[in-house]
Amino acid sequence: MGVYALIENDLVIGNAVIVDAIKAAAIVASIGIDRAEDCTGYDPRPTIGWSWPPGGPPEYGSPPQEPQPRVISSLTLAQRFTDAEFEGLANHTATAAKAFVARLQMCGNIWLDDPRLAAALAKMVTAGILTSNRPAEILA
Repeated sequence: MGVYALIENDLVIGNAVIVDAIKAAAIVASIGIDRAEDCTGYDPRPTIGWSWPPGGPPEYGSPPQEPQPRVISSLTLAQRFTDAEFEGLANHTATAAKAFVARLQMCGNIWLDDPRLAAALAKMVTAGILTSNRPAEILA
């Protein structure tokens, strides 16, 4: 028995499997990947995303990370507005501005990459509540 890393295009695509050499070859054939490399005794064991060129040792690196959503509280978002901006928003006669304030009061968390937030900030620029550079600063 040994520990084998599954390799495709010189990248580790599967965490190490514990099998004998014959079973490792069968796994390679059954799922159509390039090869399985014996990594018995490697510490740390190769993980998904590491590079492993043919005939060479694995090149350590961090596994790829899924992008994490940028989430803040509604209070934190409100604090990103200046007092004058927030007052202008709260006192604006447009229905969209009042709806934004109402939603802000109801929300627990705000996803900064939500296109609806970007659209609301763009409307605030059009309405003269925000200057053109403020949406990028608020979303940063």
